Amino acid sequence: SCIDKVWGSEKTPSCPECREEFPSRKYTVNRLLSKLSEKARRVQQAEQVRKPHQEQNCHCVLESQQCLEHKETLKLFCQEDEIPICALCVVSTKHSGHSFVSLQETVNRLQNKLKKASSLLELKLMDIKALENQQQQMIS
Repeated sequence: SCIDKVWGSEKTPSCPECREEFPSRKYTVNRLLSKLSEKARRVQQAEQVRKPHQEQNCHCVLESQQCLEHKETLKLFCQEDEIPICALCVVSTKHSGHSFVSLQETVNRLQNKLKKASSLLELKLMDIKALENQQQQMIS
């Protein structure tokens, strides 16, 4: 662990954060915090892997609704690159062999998907609150 590395290089072990000194090299591992930090590390690594790919393909970023490359209005959505594009991008080699749908159709589809997911989450939250109330009543 990082604490072991820091303590291995010090004569008197201390907290890497607040520098409080400890008489012995004993500590308790917080497994929950360890799992959370590992999960955050994996998410961050996945985003770093995804980001260069998106930047490489994203020559048509939605910026005031215009294609950065062609200065045309973004009206289509490239399904392979998952980005909005203009009509000129469709014929470019960067999107050769890709499939396209209208941007509005994609917006509507994703909005519906979000609404469904939101509704499901609200139902789950209501179930959790009901269970929490039951537990509180059993405790009292």
